[in-house]
Amino acid sequence: MPDSEGLLAGTYTYGTKYNVDGSVYASNYAAAGNLPAESVLYTYNDLGGLQSSSGGYDGNTFEYVTDTQYTRYGEVARTQLGEPGKRVWLSNYYDDHTRQVNRMIVDAEVSAPMQADVHYTYDHAGNVTSIADTPQGKPADIQCFTLDYLQRITEAWTPSGGCDQAPAVATLSGPAPYWQSFAYDKVGNRLAETDHTAAGDTVSTSAFPPTGHTLSGVSSTGPGGAKSSQYVYDASGNTITRKLPGATQQLDWDADGRLAKVTEGSNVTDFVYDADGNRLIRHDNTGATLYLAGEELRITKAGAAEATRYYSYGKRTVAVRDGSGLSWLAGDIQDTSQIAIGSDSQQVTQRRQLPFGAPRGGSALFPGQKGFVGGTIDSSIGLTQLGIREYDPTLGRFLSVDPVANQDDSQQLHGYTYADNNPITKMDPSGADWFTDYLNIITGPPPAPPAAGARRCRSRWDRCRRRRGRRQ
Repeated sequence: MPDSEGLLAGTYTYGTKYNVDGSVYASNYAAAGNLPAESVLYTYNDLGGLQSSSGGYDGNTFEYVTDTQYTRYGEVARTQLGEPGKRVWLSNYYDDHTRQVNRMIVDAEVSAPMQADVHYTYDHAGNVTSIADTPQGKPADIQCFTLDYLQRITEAWTPSGGCDQAPAVATLSGPAPYWQSFAYDKVGNRLAETDHTAAGDTVSTSAFPPTGHTLSGVSSTGPGGAKSSQYVYDASGNTITRKLPGATQQLDWDADGRLAKVTEGSNVTDFVYDADGNRLIRHDNTGATLYLAGEELRITKAGAAEATRYYSYGKRTVAVRDGSGLSWLAGDIQDTSQIAIGSDSQQVTQRRQLPFGAPRGGSALFPGQKGFVGGTIDSSIGLTQLGIREYDPTLGRFLSVDPVANQDDSQQLHGYTYADNNPITKMDPSGADWFTDYLNIITGPPPAPPAAGARRCRSRWDRCRRRRGRRQ
């Protein structure tokens, strides 16, 4: 990093070592802020499956994954984190016929061990129809979903009973109850969203131009009063103005279609990218963040250095380390981390999301800046970075056009929709194409070198490798 970046300036060295069979032997993290350089080592079983991982620095050794058990089909059945006395277990169960994940359990070595017991149900097309978290001794959080003929979510609610119970405000229940209804046009634009609460319904209606698929505005009416927002685009389809209730944002984009700067009054957030198009630095009014391989280094305006390090195992992020210490992470089938457990304190923090990724219930002080499907939360501008594009979880839309035009998918043709409006079943962490490969996320091949923003596209306009293998 050049001297012009102030306290972020310097050289950061990281790398990867391999076994003779090509599997990763060690991932080396760079020294950043208050975190020294660290080498994480991986071991494998006789069949080539990941067995454990460990690291350390300053003469200390840290056991991260201490055991991994597999099903007869090679899927990860249980992952054990930490050392005796302060262990955490992540257990996965699979449907006997489809091999889809139908249950995930999170246990910690505390007096009330079960932290989550999540059951998934599916329809015959493979769509998730319910997610029921029913841990022993804790309130149940049951989410139900209905879909239309194009497999788009039309209703999402948290009933007091089962999903055979029709949605109604009087029967909503759980630690973070909600009920949302959605309506769409034939090409996938969200026409309306209704949030049902005891105080009354809030109806948000979207407006679109006669041609094209750019969202021009949203008008909301409900118990909180009337609100509206407007959106303006450039000739390439990038959002250049967001007139939100109480704020107006001006967005600048670079020649490769990447978000370069957001101006909101006196608050300015800008981004720097590397030669491959990965985000390298974010500047905002509170400081600057450097995105390294598997790490983030933040320098506040006061000059304080705050480093965050993410530990991956297979395809999943299982731990995060920051100034507060090491925390174990447990996520859903889409790798959205929802539970953090302190490795020393065993203190549990849980967060929840609405179907399209907006926060649900009270805010939780969750470690790291990763959110919906592992994307980077840009809280200063109210967006989430998913790979090569910026995503608005409130609208369930991207702010720029999809670089991959899938002519086989009518819901993705206009280029802004997130995951065919089916965010519970499908995921798009790259911003280039959705997929539903649950087993690849849960199991995955041996880990690749940690990457700051690895993706399939050098820029929005490059040819991208399709995740589903239809085209290349």
